[in-house]
Amino acid sequence: MSRARRWLLPAVIAALFLYLLSLSMPKGDPLEENLGSRSQNTPNTLAAAHTPAAQADKALLSQNTNTSINVNMRMVLATIPRSGNGWLRGLIEAAIGVGTLSVFPEEGAVYDARTQAYGPDCGWLGDCALVHAPREGDPLIVKTHFPFTTLDNKADLMRRGLSDAGAHVAYLFLPVRNVLDNHEAWVRYNRQRHGNASFPVSTLREFAAAWAEHHDFWFSLGAPCFTYRYEDLVDNPLAILVRMLKTSGLWARYALSETDLLRVSSVPRLQSYRRKQTGAQTRHRDDVFNSFKKYAPEDIQWVLTQHRELLARFGYDQLYEAWLAAAAGRYNTTELEAHVHRIMKMTAETATWGESL
Repeated sequence: MSRARRWLLPAVIAALFLYLLSLSMPKGDPLEENLGSRSQNTPNTLAAAHTPAAQADKALLSQNTNTSINVNMRMVLATIPRSGNGWLRGLIEAAIGVGTLSVFPEEGAVYDARTQAYGPDCGWLGDCALVHAPREGDPLIVKTHFPFTTLDNKADLMRRGLSDAGAHVAYLFLPVRNVLDNHEAWVRYNRQRHGNASFPVSTLREFAAAWAEHHDFWFSLGAPCFTYRYEDLVDNPLAILVRMLKTSGLWARYALSETDLLRVSSVPRLQSYRRKQTGAQTRHRDDVFNSFKKYAPEDIQWVLTQHRELLARFGYDQLYEAWLAAAAGRYNTTELEAHVHRIMKMTAETATWGESL
């Protein structure tokens, strides 16, 4: 036997041994261990939002990512309060028949160790004839307000690129609402909730900073995502829903058809949201045409100056410029509505979700 053959056989055996040893080693992610707890001791596992290198660049509206559904994949609805997250959860549940979840306790929801989240038995809709809790194999759609909401270890989590939404985040739903209307709705909600018109809430400047931090954080992760504007959800909720379901893979996973949308339109709990489309019976219209009347021009200008780059991602820079022009008397009501409609339609058409509007 030649010298080469004498050392080749031991080398092959050694390589095979190392390979078999690697298969027996644990595959756990060290980032998923010992990352602290939520400020309210919520029993959630904090872990990295795993993002493929191919999606490393910041997400843009025109770069919404198509995907297909895998067993038990974790899909995160990362929202700022009062940006329509409850509405969207109801639309999703009515369409696919599977309940959505939350990282924090909600009314009627219980914590489930398998999903590492809270969820009612009959979903956010509370309709047991229509919705069931996620079963083995169903995708897990989990709502979080992180990093808008504050955790004891928030800064450390953000530095590590982590969230409270659980392990192996496979897909991201990222709604956005223009910061002035979002802040106004947040203030109004909190004061109504506490029954106190002077209840202390975040100032516009504090809220705007948290709003920008929230969206910058999720964009920076580069996760496969579907981004949409609250204002377009108000204008055409079923179009946004269909585009979101198809882009995320939920449409194919549950073999949905256009006729499935009929039950979405008839769900009782979703009927109250129809008022948002016309502003009927409410003093707080969500039509983006009249909102500027609620704000001082200097506040509109401050937000535009401080956060123009991020606002421009969603077309809100042009919206605020139109508001300032209307406040200065350069548009009457009819002209403003026509101009804002053109702005919102034009900026929606640069995004994949806007193709159906």
